[in-house]
Amino acid sequence: MFYLRVLFFAGFILTSYLLKIEAQSFYWKSGLNVFFDNREFYNDYAYPQTMFGSRINGEAGFKFDEQNKFMFGVDFLHEMGSNKVVLPPDFIMYYQLNKKNVEMFAGSFPKRDVISMPRVLMDDSIFYYKPLMEGIFLNWKNNLGYVNGWIDWTSKQTKSEHEAFIVGQSMKLQKNHFFYKHDFLMYHFAHTAQRMPDDYIRDNGGLVAVGGFEFKGEKLKTLQLSVGLAMSYDRKRGLYDLIFSSGLYHEFLMEYDKFGIRGNYYHGSSRLETSEGSWKKSNEGLTVLQGDKFYKSGDYGRLDIYFMPLKKNRIQSKIQLSVHLIPGAIDYSQQFYLFINIDGKRDLKNRE
Repeated sequence: MFYLRVLFFAGFILTSYLLKIEAQSFYWKSGLNVFFDNREFYNDYAYPQTMFGSRINGEAGFKFDEQNKFMFGVDFLHEMGSNKVVLPPDFIMYYQLNKKNVEMFAGSFPKRDVISMPRVLMDDSIFYYKPLMEGIFLNWKNNLGYVNGWIDWTSKQTKSEHEAFIVGQSMKLQKNHFFYKHDFLMYHFAHTAQRMPDDYIRDNGGLVAVGGFEFKGEKLKTLQLSVGLAMSYDRKRGLYDLIFSSGLYHEFLMEYDKFGIRGNYYHGSSRLETSEGSWKKSNEGLTVLQGDKFYKSGDYGRLDIYFMPLKKNRIQSKIQLSVHLIPGAIDYSQQFYLFINIDGKRDLKNRE
């Protein structure tokens, strides 16, 4: 599979070279992302671990007019303390359409460029180790907000590998300081090509929908308060029917100069629909496979206190302390992030 990707990538570069004759501009960009996430957890839901690594990526491509762009590149991961210098690279190859109200990405492209999901639905570790979306992203926006949808094909079905993909959808509408926002995620985990007796198709996902108040200023960068609903669903076809979980979800965010504080709180319960169609109450919380496992407790609060010493266009950094509160336990985690991004452009039509 790796060698097929290399061959395809070589063909992609050749195609790009041939297409540059018609291109107006040559674009390039590169970046470094260092992440450190130390999770000191002692509970029944999330396990302790330290994730420490750096990613370096580079892209190059051509812009044919004001709307169409064609890019390719690579993304390398090095895990600190690993015996391997780098792991096999992920290949970046995508087409981008950018009109006045419509934006589309198709191919393999960085997730951080297009989505920002709440941790209920997508844990931070997804961006550490699965930074690319392999599929399609479509976004429509105007002066009131945006609505987007996407599909990320995470695994191709083989005799030993399961077919898996994620579908997501987000919307935000804002008028003056008041807004409504929701995020939805669906994860589908299917059989291998050679189905095993205990191999079940799994349907899993969740929704977060909130309304609130948002203020943005010069020194007080952001002040945001919101409240709403968080829910999840889970099913293994042929083993158990749909399990629905839901509860109240609250969020607070304040950033002043280079300092910030964010708080999240979820409280809810779940219900299980049996095969006979009746409802049975349960004390379980949210079950989103891609999300933060703390939400399975049914009663979870998180407080993030952070400082951003570098906050420029090309360099950004964050130092953060997080406190996690569930019934009977208080856990901690510490994070450090560094992002460095540089890019450039050369006009081809006007070159001498």
